[in-house]
Amino acid sequence: MARNMVVVDGCSVGCARSVVEHLGIPVATYVVLTDLGIERNDDLDLHQEDLSKVKNALMELAPRVEAGLPAEKPKCLCAEEW
Repeated sequence: MARNMVVVDGCSVGCARSVVEHLGIPVATYVVLTDLGIERNDDLDLHQEDLSKVKNALMELAPRVEAGLPAEKPKCLCAEEW
């Protein structure tokens, strides 16, 4: 089941990725919101434009994730091992 997971982090600090890896789950597909052009902030004021960016990035990755294939490196992924 973990191979079909996409970890979404708010910024390059990578808190979500760290938590998942700490649980022993390898992270194959990783999206960072700031890489999509979404500014980091401390409030929960969501903007439709930002939500659309996230949705589009995840929809683009979905076929590969569903098939259990490694993600190709689209512009929104920031895994250093690429």
